[in-house]
Amino acid sequence: MRKKHTIEFVKKQFEKDDAQLLSDEYVNSYTKLDYICPKGHRHSITWRNWQQGVRCWYCANEKHSESMNGEGNPNYGRISSEETKRKMSIAKKGRIFSEEHKKKLSEARKGEKNHNYGKFGENSSHWNPNLTDEDRQHTRSYPEYYEWRKAVYERDDYTCQKCNIRGGNLIAHHIESYNNNPELRTTVSNGITFCKACHKDFHHQYGNSNTRDQLNKFITKEN
Repeated sequence: MRKKHTIEFVKKQFEKDDAQLLSDEYVNSYTKLDYICPKGHRHSITWRNWQQGVRCWYCANEKHSESMNGEGNPNYGRISSEETKRKMSIAKKGRIFSEEHKKKLSEARKGEKNHNYGKFGENSSHWNPNLTDEDRQHTRSYPEYYEWRKAVYERDDYTCQKCNIRGGNLIAHHIESYNNNPELRTTVSNGITFCKACHKDFHHQYGNSNTRDQLNKFITKEN
């Protein structure tokens, strides 16, 4: 009978490819193992797939994206007609993605993997030169606001301060409301991290004219 691999043996095979195995138990070749690839992506893979040469999905996606940029894209320089655009739009309607696929798409756009990572204002691909400063203040589309939001997330370790769940769909909430306190809009101490669900719950209870007293009640109140 063929001898079962040990976790030590499997770890050494991962290390040969400069990957770090996180799992501390090897069950069989079809059970997924958690690991960190050489570029720092955390991922799961079966020993069988690893032996067959399959590697980090995120790295493969990045490599594919890079190969499709500029002249590497078969559609580079091609201008689609309005009729073609209309047909493409119709073809995409009603398409349903699995939760796993949605998660992979989301992960592929996070942090440094996002082409707009660290780009604010005119350097961002979302920059609209037709907006006035007043428009940007109203829509919260200005560099100082993006930097404020990032600083709030980092201070709170990307963790919802109500339910203590880390990561996911986060929102930087203004403690003293944004519209009523323009002088505090980009003050980091006036921000707190909520997940989408807790943020929705807060505004459901207290509306949109908010204060620190409301926040303290919300945080200390048991669910």
